[in-house]
Amino acid sequence: MTHPSDRRFALEDFTTFSRRGFLGHSLGRLAGLAAPGLLVSGPARAETVAAAPAFQANPFALGVASGDPSPTGVVLWTRIAPMPLQANGGMPNVAVEVEWEVAADERFHQATARGRQIAYPELGHTVHAQVEGLEPGRDYFYRFKVGTERSVTGRTRTLPAAGAKGPVRFGVMGCQRYEHAHFTALADLAREAPDFVYCYGDFIYEGRAMQGGDDPDRMARTLPAAADECFSLADYRLRYAMYRLDPDLQAASRAAPFIAIFDDHEVSKDWMSDVHYYGHPPAVFLLRRAAALQAWYENLPLRKSSMPRGPDITAYRRFDVGGLMRLSVLDTRQYRTGRFCPAKLTSECTPDPQAKDTMLGAAQEAWFAEGLKQRAPPVWTVMAQQLLMARAHLVPKLDKWDRVPMARQRLFDALVDAKAPNPVVLSGDLHYAVGADLKRDFDAASTGPIGAEIVNLAVGSNLPVDATDAFFGKLRSDNPHIKFHSRERGWTLHTVNDKLWRAEFRAVSDPLRPGSAMKTAGVLAVEAGRPGIQLG
Repeated sequence: MTHPSDRRFALEDFTTFSRRGFLGHSLGRLAGLAAPGLLVSGPARAETVAAAPAFQANPFALGVASGDPSPTGVVLWTRIAPMPLQANGGMPNVAVEVEWEVAADERFHQATARGRQIAYPELGHTVHAQVEGLEPGRDYFYRFKVGTERSVTGRTRTLPAAGAKGPVRFGVMGCQRYEHAHFTALADLAREAPDFVYCYGDFIYEGRAMQGGDDPDRMARTLPAAADECFSLADYRLRYAMYRLDPDLQAASRAAPFIAIFDDHEVSKDWMSDVHYYGHPPAVFLLRRAAALQAWYENLPLRKSSMPRGPDITAYRRFDVGGLMRLSVLDTRQYRTGRFCPAKLTSECTPDPQAKDTMLGAAQEAWFAEGLKQRAPPVWTVMAQQLLMARAHLVPKLDKWDRVPMARQRLFDALVDAKAPNPVVLSGDLHYAVGADLKRDFDAASTGPIGAEIVNLAVGSNLPVDATDAFFGKLRSDNPHIKFHSRERGWTLHTVNDKLWRAEFRAVSDPLRPGSAMKTAGVLAVEAGRPGIQLG
């Protein structure tokens, strides 16, 4: 039987355009259409923008999402893809006009805001509508329309007003390899409807997809289309489409606004700067990085300020959650220097404790330090990033902060020098959860912690082969600042007020079975004014 992805592209398969469905306008208006994401308040030139297409399949098959919230606004996302597993999502190379609408009630009795956006073929027919003029700290509902088709309704929420210190509930998720698990954890996240979700990365996995005979005991399912590794923009777009077709991921995406950053698998395993796992020439790898980062931007609800410029992107940014927390989202991949470790740990991977390597790059380090200077500091100082920051001898990761000890020391010194209140680091990448104290000197038993690190459960990626009882026993005995670990799959629900930070690890009983029951794998707490992890 022919798979849909194997069929040749045919316009009549999905849509027809009538000449009356096109809008005409002057060449002066056409000049403005070159700016991606431009809000169009009037008609556009006929051969450039389709205003009323008629589809033969649901153009919103990949769902809706929102993200990058502020006290007065949010980004609304969708992608027009009536046949998501075909080339270009089943769309011709024609820009399409998409309407969006926001309301304070789910039935849209009275619209709060509405507008139009152009979905450009250059951006994979994605929409990133930046909505402003909303009220702080409240729920909103949104939907899209193209032609006569209307999307499902999404729920989003603005951040609290400046200075507000009321409680906040948010989720942390990432490391979701499609073949390794059903996304049951994301269905649970959707039911909780948190105020926002921090996705630390590995939203997709770019490598060759696992097949039925690869490791059947560790596989939940196979990808529905192309299995080869991603290298081109078309490859990455297709991989995102496969993931976004998952109903549990769609439910989570429409349940709360996302604050997203990438890790390695959005581009290439263990990449850093302009080098990566395969050792291809930097100039060649940068072509791949450009394609991957464009696809990441296209498929996440990001502001236009995060649009890539070739292989470069400004993804680090800051969110003030009222007066409760300042959340700095850090990029630990693009600016890192130092020696790149090969696939297997060798003596050449031993870090030089005196090397002036960097994880964040000089500009991002300075930006982070500047953000610690506030007249009215928040209750919590939050670093949302990807990689294990606490020292962890034995953990065989090629790209943890142990690889750049001087960079970590500079970060910790900046926190202490600025008297940053109650530092908390949110991490991922390990495929198991960790709770750890952060110390300026991990070898000095007499010195107390300066902050806490909470490493998230993986939504679906399998455990490393060394994640055994013996390994974790020795890990914690050699690193007494590590207070907790869990080998479950799932996500983390954080409940934060001005006195207590509580992290509940929500785990899936059986990731290989769809709809499996959820359970609590552990609870960690941090008290304001008392640095370090406490077991809940």
